Amino acid sequence: MRYSDLMADDYMLKNDYNCAEAMLRAANEAYDLGLSEEALRAASPFGGGMGREDACGALTGALMVLGVLRCSGKQHQDPRLGELRDELVRRFEERFGSIECRRIKATHRDAERGCSPVTEVTAEILETVVAKE
Repeated sequence: MRYSDLMADDYMLKNDYNCAEAMLRAANEAYDLGLSEEALRAASPFGGGMGREDACGALTGALMVLGVLRCSGKQHQDPRLGELRDELVRRFEERFGSIECRRIKATHRDAERGCSPVTEVTAEILETVVAKE
């Protein structure tokens, strides 16, 4: 199943993950990344804007996915990764008007689905950026 399809199927809610966890775990399934449970848990503290409603967990989770998919070593040795990161963040900010969780929740959080709509769109943005490669 495609990454964005997993997210559109309320992956976050069905599995009781926060936004960052859902982004990384769904990508692990969709792209068959083979990440260990320990590696997947690395996304845990990024949900809810790092628990402070700062940088959106869907975005930080998507950036983790981008790193796993694209980085072959160190980011500074791969200028293309920086370009893809910047494009992902730019498209995300254009779509949601901010990268801050608190601002995004105020306008895009759904009463029943929580931030699932945000993770769904973020997965679509990531797929678009990754498809360029």
